[in-house]
Amino acid sequence: MFFLSGVAKFLFVPLAEAVSFAMLASYMWSRTIVPTLAMYLLSSEDEYHAEEHVGEKMGFFRRYQQGFERNFEKFRAATEEHWVRLCVHRCSSRYAFWLSAVSRPARRSSRPRFLSKS
Repeated sequence: MFFLSGVAKFLFVPLAEAVSFAMLASYMWSRTIVPTLAMYLLSSEDEYHAEEHVGEKMGFFRRYQQGFERNFEKFRAATEEHWVRLCVHRCSSRYAFWLSAVSRPARRSSRPRFLSKS
C-alpha cells in the first residue's frame, strides 16, 4: 500500500490506515473494556430471584427483559417442535419442498421486468 503513487496513493493509503487503526482499536477495546464491563454487568450476585421480590414494583427494564425472555422461550419451544416434526416426517418434508420449487411459474426471460422492453 505504501509503494503506490499518484491518485491511487491518495485514495487507498488513507483507507488502509483507517482500517488498521480500527482493527487496533477494536483489539484494545476487546482486551480491556469489554471484559471489565462483562465482569460488572454479568456478575452472579446480581441475579434476579422472583420469589424474593413478591409484591415489589418492577422497573421498565426488568419488565422488558422478563417479557423478552418469556416470548423468546415460547419462540424457542415452537421452533424446536417444528424441527422435530420436520425430522419425523422427513420424506413428506422433502416432497413438499420439491413440489414448491418445481411448481413455481417459469419466467419468460431471465431479465428483470424493469429491464425488458415489453
